[in-house]
Amino acid sequence: MQLFAGIIDPETLLAKSAALCTALEIRYDLFLERGASLEDLTALSKRVRNLYPKAFQIGTIRLKRDGGMFSDAHAQDRDRYLNAILSNVDRPNVVDIEVEELETLLPKVRPVLRSTGTKFLVSHHDFLKVPSVSELEAWIEQAKAAGANGYKTACMSTAAGDFDEIYPLIERESKNFELFSLFAMGASGQESRVKSLLFGANITYCSIGKAVAPGQLSVEDALNQYKKLAKNR
Repeated sequence: MQLFAGIIDPETLLAKSAALCTALEIRYDLFLERGASLEDLTALSKRVRNLYPKAFQIGTIRLKRDGGMFSDAHAQDRDRYLNAILSNVDRPNVVDIEVEELETLLPKVRPVLRSTGTKFLVSHHDFLKVPSVSELEAWIEQAKAAGANGYKTACMSTAAGDFDEIYPLIERESKNFELFSLFAMGASGQESRVKSLLFGANITYCSIGKAVAPGQLSVEDALNQYKKLAKNR
């Protein structure tokens, strides 16, 4: 099943188009930015599930360096929030942990991941370029070694065609994970957000309100483009 993940923040929680998404990424960092308490965070998954009971849930506390709003200087504090969120009966199906945090954050949350059976995906964000195949392979190997259930890279396209050499990698590596997402941001990378699904990726990220990343498609546009590309393939 292809997962079209809408981004849930305080402005999009009640957005009509959220109902079109087969997955929802709860951006806890954006709720914290608006003054949410720890109690508010632990209640979010249940609230989202009550609103959208069929949607697969991904939870993340995104650092500023990765396009989020959680202070990089306080990255070491995220385990307190994540452990509280994951210890709740109502929690996301998967949590997102950056590849750079595998040696610091993951050990602090792994016990609760194991005790609750919650899965995790390893992510990487590059806002400057499309990484080389060898760089991507190295991060993917780190994810495998950590026992991750999923992998994601969002990178910046700067010219038409600069993501083309990545599609064979998606086709080769996506089968090694339950969840796999690899696409390019920016105007020239927009097509990859949908085209990657034809090569084995099974998650793409969409807007259900204002786009939160360069070149992000609305869920309506992503669904329509996917149908066209799949039909013409």
